[in-house]
Amino acid sequence: MDRNPSPIPEDLIDQDVLRADIIGSTVFSKQWVLSCLVNLLKGVEKEPSKSNEKDNDDNPNGIEMDKELEEELCKLWDMSANEEVVSFLHEWKSAEMLISVVAKTNSPRTTEICIGILANMACTEKMRKVFTEDDQLRGLLIALLEGRDPPTLVELSRLLHACIADQTTCKPWLTDIKKNSTSLDALTFILLSSTNSDLVFNVSCLLDVLLDSDQDILVSLSNSNFVQAVVEASKEVKNKKEECYDMLLHCLQVLSTEQEGVKVLVECCSQVFPILYEYLETICEDDVVTIVGRERALSSVVSILQVLLVNSDMGDDEQVSTLFRFLLSILKTLISSTQRLRRFSSEMAKKFVKTSTSDSTRTTQEKSSSSETTTDTASIQKSDNNHHGNEEEEYDVDNKQTNMLLSLLTDFFVEVNQGEKTSLLRQLKSCSPKLLKTLSSHLKNSHPDLAAKLQHPGKT
Repeated sequence: MDRNPSPIPEDLIDQDVLRADIIGSTVFSKQWVLSCLVNLLKGVEKEPSKSNEKDNDDNPNGIEMDKELEEELCKLWDMSANEEVVSFLHEWKSAEMLISVVAKTNSPRTTEICIGILANMACTEKMRKVFTEDDQLRGLLIALLEGRDPPTLVELSRLLHACIADQTTCKPWLTDIKKNSTSLDALTFILLSSTNSDLVFNVSCLLDVLLDSDQDILVSLSNSNFVQAVVEASKEVKNKKEECYDMLLHCLQVLSTEQEGVKVLVECCSQVFPILYEYLETICEDDVVTIVGRERALSSVVSILQVLLVNSDMGDDEQVSTLFRFLLSILKTLISSTQRLRRFSSEMAKKFVKTSTSDSTRTTQEKSSSSETTTDTASIQKSDNNHHGNEEEEYDVDNKQTNMLLSLLTDFFVEVNQGEKTSLLRQLKSCSPKLLKTLSSHLKNSHPDLAAKLQHPGKT
């Protein structure tokens, strides 16, 4: 009678052999991982050569991957998020093997999984350095930016971002990107044409760090094609990924810090202004203006608007007047938020002083309590102090972002008031007296002359 075989009795299993097969403190098997990599190599060897034109014509989108091998590799992909697995893979020079597979395979899915594993490995500092030192690996990965398979590009852009965002490994990557004249064009094309929100997000993150990291790249991307690509990408992700929208706005803001970037933004004003206006309109359409979590995006918007308003002819007086109303509403909310943050800071300071005073006045009897009680009290006090520390850290971050945005808005309105364009001042003064009073009160200490102007809306 057929039946499933009985499991091997535990006393017959060599525990030392079993432990030797386990990767570090994980439950993953070394033998399984190595077997999976061997199967990958065998699978690629069975593929028709890339140089076989007939097969390539028959399969313009590449060949399908063996399903069983795909399942195995997907498990390895998930496992590669574990640092101990990454160390084991590095020990067996798996990165070199994966790159050789990428160079040989004609299967997009195989390429995606291999790049995805490498991207997971790049999450560790050690592997970022290893990848950076490999000229061949860097060159192949950057060349892959010209590919057209979105899933592969999602993983590739994630890998490149990890290496370039690391200050200790970024230079060779930046040098290679500048040498490869088509790499920036490829990234621009992705923004311009892709409807894959994950890909647009990853490429936006990559471009954001590229623009911030290298002046030459910033100058190279200061062109109308790039601005148009950012505008199109922002339309694509507007209601899908707010964090991505933030990244795209910041890319435009970085352009505004460079002379060539200012020129191209002004040239593309008719394309850029609408996305800025719509963003502010979305935030200010309700009675309550919500700013929390949007500070960086708003800072980018204000910086770009300052460049556009000062250097170009906006034309539509009514739309610019509405824009000023949006910004004044945001300023009013910011001032209220700043006041609340100051009160919170004051309360935290008082609470800290009170706690310190209470600790310093402990009686000798309290100090001589049982060791168990002392330990429990210390643990509670440590936990309470950590809680206060987290609150203070969150306050510092919020306060820094809020103050930065408030400073940018202040500079914006000062520029409008001091600028040569009397039309801008006229449009500003067309806003409600209540909002103008908020701005006047805000400026009265730092810019009393401008505050006085705003108190008389009828005078220009």
